[in-house]
Parts: sequence; C-alpha cells; structure tokens
Amino acid sequence: MANDEQILIERIRGGRTKDFGLLVSRYGSALMMFVGRIVTRQEDAEDVVQNTFVALIVFCFAGWS
Repeated sequence: MANDEQILIERIRGGRTKDFGLLVSRYGSALMMFVGRIVTRQEDAEDVVQNTFVALIVFCFAGWS
C-alpha cells in the first residue's frame, strides 16, 4: 500500500500541482530547521531548502537521471 507522500507524488506527476504546495507546507519548516543547523547563514539555508524542492519538482516531472 502506498504511503501518503507516494500518493501526493503520483498526484503531482498526474498534473495536480496544488498538491506540491501541500508537500511544501508539510515539510518546509522541518526541512528549514534541519538545514539551519548545518548551514549557518539564513540566506544559504533558504537556498538549500528551495533547491531541495526544485529537485523534487524535477523528480516528479522528469524522474532521476
């Protein structure tokens, strides 16, 4: 049985891009706190988080190469 995240990814792949916002809302803050412990400059941490979500978009629409 697929978990909730897998279902969201499949929905995003199917064109329901609003579900991507749900993933960002669900995991963005926790990811920012995690990255913020490793990357000390706020702007750099924000870039890392943004790049992580961009990578997720690439995965959803192109798959990993």
